[in-house]
Amino acid sequence: MAVVLDCAQRDAVWRFVVADLPDVGDIGRELSSGNVETAQRLRRRFDEDVRLLDVLGWSQGGERQSYEITMPLRQAEAIFARLHARIMGSIEEAVSVLLDQPVGVTLEAAGICTEVLRRLRGADGRPGRGDVRCLYEGPRRPDCG
Repeated sequence: MAVVLDCAQRDAVWRFVVADLPDVGDIGRELSSGNVETAQRLRRRFDEDVRLLDVLGWSQGGERQSYEITMPLRQAEAIFARLHARIMGSIEEAVSVLLDQPVGVTLEAAGICTEVLRRLRGADGRPGRGDVRCLYEGPRRPDCG
């Protein structure tokens, strides 16, 4: 079972996955400070981000029309839930610094994560009962393969 993102949805999610990566450099600092649990959490987050990049592609611009989220359901749900939480935090932060980043891009990515989570969880909100139909139903974007 998988959810399929179109090129524009993929690009919006990709931007936030890449933005999540710089914090991974803190693993060594956390270990040196004796914060093993924090270092392990950062490592898990890095691993999740890299796995999602393996699915979405590593290049900034999407090269295909659609991207199937092929990872196991619970893993995909955990990743998109974490991204959603970070995106919502970004929205709050952006507003607090007088719209430091385009709110439209942030809201688009938040909406995509919300929809992916809804489909992964299903109507009853419980994991593993999701709807696997494609999210993309619009015309092809000329800038996406």
